[in-house]
Amino acid sequence: MPRLIGKQSNPGIPLSLLVLASIATITGLEYVGAINIVNEFGNDRLEIRSYPSQPTN
Repeated sequence: MPRLIGKQSNPGIPLSLLVLASIATITGLEYVGAINIVNEFGNDRLEIRSYPSQPTN
């Protein structure tokens, strides 16, 4: 049975998984249109603007 006392931990695997999950989350939010970091990527939101029919003076 190995002794775990004094053994140094290796944060490489959990840290790399955290970075990968962050990149996947940001990419997913970009694709669905929740954020806009990269132009012309992902879904476009439908923007409806209403303009008055009579100009106001």
